[in-house]
Order: sequence, then structure tokens, then C-alpha cells
Amino acid sequence: DVLGNTVVKSIGQKHGKSSAQVALRWLTQQGIVVVTASDKASHLKTDLEIFDFTLADDEMNALRKVGDGMIGGGIAREEPSLLV
Repeated sequence: DVLGNTVVKSIGQKHGKSSAQVALRWLTQQGIVVVTASDKASHLKTDLEIFDFTLADDEMNALRKVGDGMIGGGIAREEPSLLV
């Protein structure tokens, strides 16, 4: 579970963000276009609250290593609503 990973959660806590927001930021910070979907306005709002922080290089590298490269491919498999 990428979103439950301690590294992802720890980075989220540091920035006051959820694991999903950290994962979305990791993707967008690499120039990857992300499309999310939800029927809850509150979820859509938090999905957009990823542009008020930046992941440091060491955080980007740590996220890249999570689960032997699970972020990106892992999120696509585990949370398909986060990636298109």
C-alpha cells in the first residue's frame, strides 16, 4: 500500500499533507499530468492543494525508492483514480 507507506506518510506529515497529496505532488513535480476523479467536492479540493509545497530532492529520491519503484506504477495499480 503506497499511500500507507511510512516514508510517504512521514513526508506528508512534514508538509502537512496527506499521502495522496504527496504522491500527486511527486508526479506533478516531474511534469506528469495527473487527472483525479471523485464524487466528493472535498476530495477534489484537496487534490488541488498540491501546488503550495515543493518536495526537496532528497524527498523526491526517497519517494522514487519506495517499494522498489511502486510510486507511479504502484499508484496506477493500487489507486487507479489517481493516475490516468
